Amino acid sequence: MNRNYEEKLLCSLRYPLHSLCISPDRRSVAFVAGGSGRETVMLNQRELKTTEKVISGSLVFSPDSQRTAFVVRRGDGQAVVVDGKEKKVYQGILENSLVFSPDSRRLAFAAQADEGQFIVVDGKARKYYEGILQGSLVFSPDSKKIAYAAAVDEEWRLVVDGREKLVCDGVAMGTVLFSPNSARIACAAQFDNKWSVWVDGRSQSLYNAIGGSSLVFSPDSQHLAYAALIGSKRVMLDGRYAPWPGNKQLVVLDGVEQKYYDAVAGDSLTFSPDSQHLAYAAQEGFEIVTVVDGAEIGRYQGIGGETMVFSADSRHLAFAVKKQDKWLVILDGKEGPAYDGILRGSLIFSPDSKHLAYAAQKGEKIVIVVDHDEIAGYDAVTGESLVFSPDSSHLVWAAQDGHRQYVAVDGAPGPEYAVGFTTKGRGIVFDSPTRFRYLAIKDKTHVCLIEESLP
Repeated sequence: MNRNYEEKLLCSLRYPLHSLCISPDRRSVAFVAGGSGRETVMLNQRELKTTEKVISGSLVFSPDSQRTAFVVRRGDGQAVVVDGKEKKVYQGILENSLVFSPDSRRLAFAAQADEGQFIVVDGKARKYYEGILQGSLVFSPDSKKIAYAAAVDEEWRLVVDGREKLVCDGVAMGTVLFSPNSARIACAAQFDNKWSVWVDGRSQSLYNAIGGSSLVFSPDSQHLAYAALIGSKRVMLDGRYAPWPGNKQLVVLDGVEQKYYDAVAGDSLTFSPDSQHLAYAAQEGFEIVTVVDGAEIGRYQGIGGETMVFSADSRHLAFAVKKQDKWLVILDGKEGPAYDGILRGSLIFSPDSKHLAYAAQKGEKIVIVVDHDEIAGYDAVTGESLVFSPDSSHLVWAAQDGHRQYVAVDGAPGPEYAVGFTTKGRGIVFDSPTRFRYLAIKDKTHVCLIEESLP
């Protein structure tokens, strides 16, 4: 295949390197480097700030990739630097609290003062509270609303646009959630020793626990689903509530309880793009049960993470399962070939919903499988790098043979680079059916933007 490519140097990394952040559009790189009380924040080849200390993990891009923000130490306090400009100094900025609105026009964070903790939105401080729940500060998808959980007088409040909407004994981390249309908001709230999902101003049934990562609105915002636990013993395994004698777990859809199981994989709950179907994985005894619209469609030894995938037209469902000590992909109830493993995050449908691709472990090799046919094999593949072109005619992925790394198109190798930024959220991006881009490392320190054109 005749491929033309352009290489643009974005930056040369400096060492010691403390943190590195890739812009959502994959056209910019920001990083923090330096030592001995003098650290520098770079945006591509431009110096944004040199200061005594940049707080680790605070560097973020806006969703449109045009803005940056990070936290610096200033004397005994901390300050936020936005677009290279340092703002007001506070006693402290809460860890990982910097958040841009989806439209990139607004910035919010949580700060500390003698009077307590509070949020700052668009440079203006809001009401003081005894505490702000870490990770609870969120903008609505339309960027017009902001919500967070705050503590006062041994109680917790859900605050939406400055108004306290809910008073409870606790709010579960990571559960404050707006619907896609921004009209609804939900969270998991504690009342005495029980937990309930609060949505549309009302609390639903009480349970012993709510799966924090399980809350999900349907794309049309009309449905809300989550996993709940009934039983006195809460046992965690790999971030999930594990089976325990006497306990039961279930999915709740629009307030209606579904079938009880020994366990539910809360992070498996997946709505179809048209919002008409809900799929998830549960456990009954030693078997994994796959469920679609309340009906059990299969029982297996295990199920792969992040593998409940609907096609864009909502007509097809695929997932990876373990059966007879081998791994295989199930497509619309039909089994594909057996492998030693399916790479996490690799299972994708083409935009036209006609093709299914994934990366699988076969002995010492990683093979690319399209419509259950193997088309190529490598020493290594970045599973989350697989992506179809917008017209569904090409499949692209990052691969390695020996010491050679490159991006392959339909199995044809491309120019050799250290392809270090091709995972989900930092991957290969198509700009048109015949043009795509990605970031790569050259000569160990040079981060380059590679733009390729297909015939």
